[in-house]
Amino acid sequence: MDFKNFKQSFKEKFYLVPGVLGSLILNILPSSSLRVRFINMFFSNSKVHQSVTIHRGIKILMMRNLYVGKGSTINSQCFLDTRNKISIGDNVMIGHAAKIYTLGHDYECKNFSSKGGDVNISNNVIIFSDVSIMPKIKVGYGAVVMSSSVVTKDISDLSVVGGNPAKFIKRRLKVHEKPFDYRVMFGL
Repeated sequence: MDFKNFKQSFKEKFYLVPGVLGSLILNILPSSSLRVRFINMFFSNSKVHQSVTIHRGIKILMMRNLYVGKGSTINSQCFLDTRNKISIGDNVMIGHAAKIYTLGHDYECKNFSSKGGDVNISNNVIIFSDVSIMPKIKVGYGAVVMSSSVVTKDISDLSVVGGNPAKFIKRRLKVHEKPFDYRVMFGL
C-alpha cells in the first residue's frame, strides 16, 4: 500500500477522532464561557457568540461548521452533526437530548453514498427535548418544535410543530425576544 492509499484509508477510518476528543475536552470544562471560548479557538470555520450557554454533556461530531448567535442555549446531551454547517440564530433554546443532523446516507445507492446539507435555525426558536432535526432543514423565525418530534421538512415562521414526522399544529401568537441566560458553573 502506497502512502496516498494509506492516507486515504486513515482519513476514512479516523476522521471522527478530533470531534470525539474535542467533545471530551468541551465537556470537562467547568463553565459555559470556557466551552464557548474553546469552540471559537479550536473549531475551524465556527463562531459562537460569547453570550451563548452551552451545557455539559453535548456531543459534536466534528470540530468545525458551528455558528451560534447571541443569547442562545444548547442544553445537555445534545448531539450536533457538524459535517455540514449548523447555523443557530439569536435567542434560540435547544432542549436536552436534541439531535441536529447535517449528513446521512442514500439508501437507494449501492455504495450507500453520503447526502445531506446545512441546517439553519432562525432567531427566537424553541426546540424542546429529544427533537431530531434532519439534514437540509430551515426552521423559521419564532418557530416551536414540540418534544420528541422528528423534523423532516422546513418549518415556516411562527409555526408550532410536533410529531413524527413533525406536522403543523398551530401559529405562535407571541415571541419573547428577551435573551435566555442559563449559564451556571458546573451545570449539567
